[in-house]
Amino acid sequence: MPNDETEAAATPAPEPMADPGLSGLYGRGTKKKVSLTLDESLLLELRVLAGNRPLSTAVNDLLEKALAQHRLNELVDELIAEAGEPPPEVYEQILDEWDQGVKQRSTGRHGGASSS
Repeated sequence: MPNDETEAAATPAPEPMADPGLSGLYGRGTKKKVSLTLDESLLLELRVLAGNRPLSTAVNDLLEKALAQHRLNELVDELIAEAGEPPPEVYEQILDEWDQGVKQRSTGRHGGASSS
């Protein structure tokens, strides 16, 4: 029976998506059973996080979010390479806007234009 290493050697890695965009583009529905070896401490934390959900669902959800974050980081790196590092004031503005959004969500208020 093949293990992860022999299967990985026999199966070429999928090509990365040219423009992956938002999460979910890896598709919900088609699943592939794999075997993973995880650090025990991570597995314990994952089981707590999963709660009553199947472990596969929790891993899939976390991996989808991690890949979306990875794509975002790559995009930011690309923009900085093209346009240069933004000045500190831009970071301060972004953090201020983020804090305002967090406060609005915690009080149930949503910012932005209202639709009438």
